[in-house]
Amino acid sequence: MTLRENLGYGFSRDDAHVYYHDGPLHDRDGKPIEGIALDGFRPLSAYLATDGVRAYARTYTWLRFTVLDVDAATFRRLDESHAADAKHVYFQNRRLNGASPERFRLLDHAWGHDDRYLFHYGRRMRGADPATLRRVGRYLVDAQRVWYAGREVKGADPASFVSPEEVAPDMATDRARPYRYGAASDPGPREWWERDWSPFFVERPELQGYWWHALVAQAASEPAVTELGGGFRIVGDQLYLNEQALLEPDVATVRWLGESFIADRERLYSYAEYHKGFLTGGPLPGDPAQWRHLGGPWYQAGDHCYRLSWRGHAEAAKVDGKTFEILNDIHARDRNGVLCMLVRKRGIDPQRAEVVEGAHLREGDRLFYYGKEVKARFDVATLEVVGHGFLRDGQGRLLQYNQPYRRGVHGPTLTFLSQYFARDRARAYVYCNGSELVPLSGVDPAGFRLEQPEVATDGTRRYVYQAWLAAWQARERE
Repeated sequence: MTLRENLGYGFSRDDAHVYYHDGPLHDRDGKPIEGIALDGFRPLSAYLATDGVRAYARTYTWLRFTVLDVDAATFRRLDESHAADAKHVYFQNRRLNGASPERFRLLDHAWGHDDRYLFHYGRRMRGADPATLRRVGRYLVDAQRVWYAGREVKGADPASFVSPEEVAPDMATDRARPYRYGAASDPGPREWWERDWSPFFVERPELQGYWWHALVAQAASEPAVTELGGGFRIVGDQLYLNEQALLEPDVATVRWLGESFIADRERLYSYAEYHKGFLTGGPLPGDPAQWRHLGGPWYQAGDHCYRLSWRGHAEAAKVDGKTFEILNDIHARDRNGVLCMLVRKRGIDPQRAEVVEGAHLREGDRLFYYGKEVKARFDVATLEVVGHGFLRDGQGRLLQYNQPYRRGVHGPTLTFLSQYFARDRARAYVYCNGSELVPLSGVDPAGFRLEQPEVATDGTRRYVYQAWLAAWQARERE
């Protein structure tokens, strides 16, 4: 048996092969790589290696290698993932087209640039101007744009963009608003913006005209308060939701539409405070003049629809405004297809789609649950709604949500008395936590009836759901 020589970075070799983590080097198709010059093989990092003739590279997620046709005499490592030769720059197994090896400079393990292009993990950032690049915390700023983690920060003002980088490099601000992890962020309640931003601005008196200065001036005065409704109010020249300042809407023209919606002269917005101090939402596409409530959580403005999320704010989707209609609280459709909670589901004919119950949708002989086709032995043509997530077909087979239910229940006779109790021809059940039918021993289903939705009796004993549930959970723990 030939001993393997440890080459470092997870590579090793013997007289026959080069190995990476105990397996011979394989290409992206899973085939062993032939023709490796064993004596000249030299790893440069965990992602890059060369044998003096070719280079070998892998990605963060694959243990398979790509053979790179490089100028081996000049091929050199720049960092663990970047390399260059006389003609090209490489990121792992990707050639950075257009990058100049003479002028390419790394800013860190992710960002690099030459005099024409900016790259993030090997992907070129369109529109970037490397000549005017500057670092602001974990952000990159040029004359026209701000970048964070490989994406442009929409709406940010490069000229006034600054960051408390010594203590929070993922936070930044321009004159109009703060940013957190690359996204626009409202400043929050007064105690929050005083805690997060006051030390920064107090130490930098040269910064003037920022949103922070307006909030400080307002806090020192006693401005007039105008209640708009829904928790929205104008205090002086500043819009608030509860105690949180909203910086984007135009205060002079803002109005409350209902629920979490507000609008100014040009834009729609939806904001909610789903926990005290935690704001969600922001601007929405669509014409405010066309905004209307369709029913339940659904709203529409022209070719955009909106649905209230569980956090309270609305999210948007593009639709055909002339044919858009809601089917229930979960589903809607237009001439182009069916939407399930704003996500367009491919392969469902909108003209044949019909809501069965809650999250169940039928299209011909196919059944869908939250937009995903149910793959179970179930006759969709004969289905009937049993209730509380259960469906039954003509043969008595039960479907709970999207799975067959076979736990000793007699499907043809199952009947729900309420969301807590059910019975079939043989037994009475407690519907435990909306997931499992637990039989009640010694109970005659024929005499089992409700006193209240959460209280049932068989004539000799009462069953209170919450008390039964607490006792059942105690037994399960034991």
